[in-house]
Amino acid sequence: MTIEKNWKYYLGIALFLYSFAPYVVGAVLFSLHIPKTSLLTILGAFIVSSEIAFVASIALLGKEFISAIKYKICNTLKLKAILQSTIASKVRHYAGVSLLLLSFLPYFIAEVSLFFGYPKTTREHIWLFLIMLSGDALFVISIFILDEDFWEKLKKLFEWKEAEIPIKQ
Repeated sequence: MTIEKNWKYYLGIALFLYSFAPYVVGAVLFSLHIPKTSLLTILGAFIVSSEIAFVASIALLGKEFISAIKYKICNTLKLKAILQSTIASKVRHYAGVSLLLLSFLPYFIAEVSLFFGYPKTTREHIWLFLIMLSGDALFVISIFILDEDFWEKLKKLFEWKEAEIPIKQ
């Protein structure tokens, strides 16, 4: 398994690393004295951008990288059953796609609640932040449920294929 180290690889690695930055920044920003509604709005947009960056990094890095990450995490957590199943069943596929789509819902819930002025206390702000983090948890779970073929199909969305132009003689 050889990974070609071109611009796609380096951009994918940069996006992959960026996708974890909002959690560190969020922890630092919560310690500052910023109004909580402004803070959650900024963090909501920041976390959504990190999830988009994560999907783009998966698309750029491809099947081999996902398999390597899945293997390392499953070995660390001693999850041998996930490593042994290589092809997702129909139920597993639909469950993974459902979780993937549901992972975007907490951000919309957070934005709507901010629009209506819901979080007023610090405790409510923390709950709202945890709701947004649940979206990321759903996304990571969906990665493990879906197989590598799904991500390979997702990668093809980002590939540009030139149309063949007939040459007139």
